[in-house]
Amino acid sequence: MKKNGTKVLYCASSNRHLLHFHIPYIQKLEKMGVRVDILSSGSPDDFPSNDFIDIPFYKSILSPKNIKNIVKIRSAILKGRYDFIILNTSLTAALVRLAIPSRLVKKTKVVNISHGYFFGVNIPKKRSLMFKIIEKVLSRRTDYIITMNGEDFGYAKDYKLCKSEVFFVHGMGYNEKKYNTAVRKKQSEKSIELLYVAEHSERKNHKELFYAMKTAVENGSDLRLQLAGDGKLMDENRELTKVLGLDSRITFLGYLNDVVKVYKTCDYVVSPSKIEGLPFNIMEAMACGIPCVVSDIKGHRDLVSNGENGYVYSQGDKKKLSEILTGLDKSSKEYSALCKSASESVLKNSLPQTLEEFEKIYNTIL
Repeated sequence: MKKNGTKVLYCASSNRHLLHFHIPYIQKLEKMGVRVDILSSGSPDDFPSNDFIDIPFYKSILSPKNIKNIVKIRSAILKGRYDFIILNTSLTAALVRLAIPSRLVKKTKVVNISHGYFFGVNIPKKRSLMFKIIEKVLSRRTDYIITMNGEDFGYAKDYKLCKSEVFFVHGMGYNEKKYNTAVRKKQSEKSIELLYVAEHSERKNHKELFYAMKTAVENGSDLRLQLAGDGKLMDENRELTKVLGLDSRITFLGYLNDVVKVYKTCDYVVSPSKIEGLPFNIMEAMACGIPCVVSDIKGHRDLVSNGENGYVYSQGDKKKLSEILTGLDKSSKEYSALCKSASESVLKNSLPQTLEEFEKIYNTIL
C-alpha cells in the first residue's frame, strides 16, 4: 500500500502519554504522507492539526463506562474508514481491538505497540494468566506487534500474539539533546542523593524502597531521596515515611513537567518497580551519566547490567536492596566508571536511533 493517502488512527489512553512520548512518531508518519487521526482522552486543542476523537477511558477494563466507550470507538472506526490502527497502552489497545467491527478485521491492519505486557516473570500467576489470555484472544485482531524489551519480544513470538510479524525497537527514544552528561553539576560531598521518578501506585512499589532505605540509614548511610510523581498512593506513602522516621530525608516533589532540574543534582536513580516495559526515567538518567539501582524485571534488565552501569537486585529482596544502598558512594573510581558506562550504554535508545527503527518498520508495513 502506498503511504500517500494512507489513513491511520493513532490511539492511547491519554493525551499526556501521547504528548510525552509520541509526537515525533506522529510527525514522522505525517512526513511519510500518512494522514493521522488521534483517539485519546483529553482536549482536541492538544492536536489542532489532527482530527481528534475524545474517549474518556476508565482504568478497569470491566467498567460499564468502558463498554459504552467500545460503542463510541466502533462508531469512530466505521466513520473513519482507516487503513491502519496504531495502538498504545494496554487498556486502550484491548478496548479498541474489541471495538473493531468484524467486517473490518481483515481490511483494517492493526499495529500494537507494546509498552510492556502485564504478564510474565515476577508477575502474580493469576494476573499474569488473565492478561496472557486477553492478548491471546485479541491476537486474531492484531496484525503486527512492536515490542521494547527482550522478554516481551519472546512472548509475542512464542505465544503467536499477532497474525503477521513481531518487531523489536529500543524503546520510544529519549531526547539526547536534553538528556546528556552536560546536565550533571558538580555533586556535593555530603549525602548520597537518590531520585525515583514514578507515579505513586502499587506497581511502582515505593514501600520496598522506603523499608530498604530505613535499614541503610540505620547502618550509617547518609541518604536523601527525592520522589517525582503524583498518584493515588502519594498521601499513604507520605505517611509511611513519617512512621519510618524518614520524612526529613525524603522530599515529595509531586508531578513535574521537566525532571532535568532534579537529574542535575542526584547521584543515583532508583526504581523498585514491579512491572515495566522500557522505562524512560532509567534511560534519561543513564543518558545524563547517572547510575541506576533497579529491580530485576523486564525493561530494567534490558538497560542495567549489575556492576557495569548500575546495580540490580531481585524484586522483593529488601535486604539486598538495603545492602546496595548502604554501599553507595560517589567519589570512587568505580562510581566514575559506572557513570561513564551508563551514558554510553543507552546511546542505542536515543530518539534518532528509535525513530529510524520505527521508520523502517512503517516502510515495511504501510
